[in-house]
This record gives sequence, structure tokens and C-alpha cells, in this order.
Amino acid sequence: MNKQFAVILAFLFSLFFLNTAAAGESLSNSSPADELADHLRAISSLQGKFQQTLMADDGELLQESSGDFALSKKGQYRWETKDPFAQLLIGDKNALLLYDPDLEQLNRRRLTESEKQTPLFILSSPDLSIAEAYLVSKSEDTFRLLPKSVSSSFVSMDIRFVAQVPVEISVLDSLGQTTQIRLLDIDVNQTIDSTVFEFEAPQGTDIIDEG
Repeated sequence: MNKQFAVILAFLFSLFFLNTAAAGESLSNSSPADELADHLRAISSLQGKFQQTLMADDGELLQESSGDFALSKKGQYRWETKDPFAQLLIGDKNALLLYDPDLEQLNRRRLTESEKQTPLFILSSPDLSIAEAYLVSKSEDTFRLLPKSVSSSFVSMDIRFVAQVPVEISVLDSLGQTTQIRLLDIDVNQTIDSTVFEFEAPQGTDIIDEG
């Protein structure tokens, strides 16, 4: 999986499997971790458009893309890049598929155990809390998550909320590169048709099934 999709998965799990973990947080505590938990707990679905950029440590623009997304608290997600080239990611907390129409190729596989050991994947377990895996701070409308695990796939993640809806995510990796994701035209807690999270490859597609 390329770096961009690894970052996207980290973001997806932060929104919906941090949400699962948040169920155990105390409502009586007003710490940043608890406040973030309250925001995430209130979200059952999100759908809209995204704009994404990848910046080098010196500020150089390395890559930019845009498209549509849909996320469900049931653990389902769809991330469809439309520009500058088409690519589709659909999955859940156990498996995913990546479709590239230009290559006429579909890669389908289960998530590896090593991928599930990253903090955001570990937080899909309901017996963990945000505070156990992250140092959480808040500045105005933005929460910053610093992983406690040295094996984390990122150095920090900032999630900015407007009216308790996530609108911008910034992820800093170990190479000093920053991925920024802006969410636009967002619909919150609307019913999403289950077919959104389904995909049937066109005839002639090269299907790579890794089990």
C-alpha cells in the first residue's frame, strides 16, 4: 500500500475506531482526551468531498488529490480519488480493496497483524481508551494526538473541528512530511446506503487476492 493510502487509513481509523474506544471515557472529566471522545462519540456517519496534499519537510508540494468519501460508524469506509487520477479504496477494520481503473487492477486483502498493531488500529478494540494510547492536547478548535507507542506510523495527528464536525486533518510522519486532508460539503449522521461500500470489478479486471 502506498504512503497516501496508509495515511488515509490512519485518518479513517482515528475517526471511527477511536470513536469505539471513546465509549469508555468518563463524561465527568473535561480533559482534552475526554472532549475529543465526546466529539467522536456523537458521529455515526460522515460523507462529502475531500482535498488532500502531501508536503515535504521544506514545504515543497509533493502531491495533491481530491475526491469523495463516505464513512460509517459500523466500520465501513469508501475513499474515492477522482483527480488527478482515479483510485478507489473500500473496506472495514478487517479487510480492504484498492481499485485502480487505469491499471484495470483490483487488489483485495485482509489487513495484516502488523498493520493492526499501529495505535489507530489498536484503538478499534473497545477495551482501550484514547488516553492510554495518546497524549492529547487542544488548542482552540484543534486536537493534537501524540502516539505513546514508538512503533506508530506517524509522529502527530491534528484534527480540527467546526461545530463538533471534523473538517481538517494534518498528519506528520517520521520523514517530516505532512499530509493535510480537508473535508468539504460534509453530511453528518445521515443514512448511507449499504451499496456505497460495495464494489464489483468490471469485466476484464486483473484481480489480485492476497487472502
